[in-house]
Amino acid sequence: MKLNHDLLNNAKRKDVSKASFQILTKLQNEPSHIQAAATCCVFLLLCENFGQEPADIFRMSQNALAYDKDQGSEEHFGAVRDYLKGELK
Repeated sequence: MKLNHDLLNNAKRKDVSKASFQILTKLQNEPSHIQAAATCCVFLLLCENFGQEPADIFRMSQNALAYDKDQGSEEHFGAVRDYLKGELK
């Protein structure tokens, strides 16, 4: 499966944070070590499926998170961070 880099780099942070939240709710009842390992395995398998280097996808994700912080608003990922702190153990 081919990944569209334009769509990836221009993905709406609102949509990405919503999907992130949905993933986390599925992991909520797993122990923390399983949450971490499963998340990383899925990430690597997605990269493999898309034929992409994990570092490239990771960099895009870092940019999306940094943008919210740089704007002085964590409107999109703030709720995800709060959920991680309050619900996942």
